[in-house]
Amino acid sequence: MQLQIRQGFDPQWLDDALNLYCEAGLGQKDADQLRKALTRSYRVVTCWNGEELCGIGRLISDGVYYASIFDVAVHPAYQRQGIGRLLMNELEQAVPGLRVYLTATFGKEPFYEKLGYRRHRTALAKYPPPFETSPYLDPPARSTQEQG
Repeated sequence: MQLQIRQGFDPQWLDDALNLYCEAGLGQKDADQLRKALTRSYRVVTCWNGEELCGIGRLISDGVYYASIFDVAVHPAYQRQGIGRLLMNELEQAVPGLRVYLTATFGKEPFYEKLGYRRHRTALAKYPPPFETSPYLDPPARSTQEQG
């Protein structure tokens, strides 16, 4: 197996990325939305075995203070071979010295902890409809009026 890391997004492999996200358990993504997300990302890193896409990750950043890593996925047939670690390393190298945030998929937290990521005590998120019922969000806090 000859793995190759590539930088950047090429629309020619959009369908491969859509399939990879499904196979890796990150859900069905809309093709147009994924194309926009990958195009607008600060950095996109992919891993290939020949012409087979086996891993992908992306990073958004202001390039000065903060960066966030999203949508890191490795095809199940290629997991536990160091590809996720390679992708993360490539993404982190794009933003040396910056604060890097990420949201892990349930069950993947130990992987990121091994890479030095720690839980953030004050991180909050606001999701628009229909995503406000995401299992990644705690239930809304009751207001002081409701507690009355």
